[in-house]
Amino acid sequence: MSEASGVAALVPMRNVVLFPNVLLPITVGREASVAAVRHALDSRTPLAIVLQRDPAVDDPDRAGLHDVGTLARIVQHGGRDAQMHLICQGLHRIRIGDLVAGQPYLAVRIDPIDEPGADSARLEALALQLREKAAEILTLLPGVPAELGHALQTPRSPAHLADIVAGLLDAEVAEKQQLLETLALAARMQHLL
Repeated sequence: MSEASGVAALVPMRNVVLFPNVLLPITVGREASVAAVRHALDSRTPLAIVLQRDPAVDDPDRAGLHDVGTLARIVQHGGRDAQMHLICQGLHRIRIGDLVAGQPYLAVRIDPIDEPGADSARLEALALQLREKAAEILTLLPGVPAELGHALQTPRSPAHLADIVAGLLDAEVAEKQQLLETLALAARMQHLL
């Protein structure tokens, strides 16, 4: 199964939202999730990372998953068969379709969500405000690596900046999921500000 065919192995997350362009450590322990990771590693294909609606559910069905997630590349992995530790890099937003039966893991039809264009003066102004506010907040936090502050100052698209800041945001999981689902870039940036 591959991203090109519109199907990806899926790892449902109980309390983690991964944003595009963000590196995030993830631990998986459910048998189906470990199988999904093994498939992605063996086939060198990305994983669909999706927040489940109820973290108490061990085996969520399609109704138990949010409609928007992130396609991710496994950058690093380790751990035993019963539990795996990953570092994943978000690639882009995806819309989750129907589950695909016949695999020892959750497999799902996916559609990429195109990032809207970001060439307006308004978006550039919002990006500047967001960059300044994020840098200000980072100076107030103890133990933040200097590289993180420099990374926020590096020129990048407003969408990329918004996703990085959203990933750093200390917010409830539901609010992060709402940001992931906010496709209008100006609205996403205003929410972050």
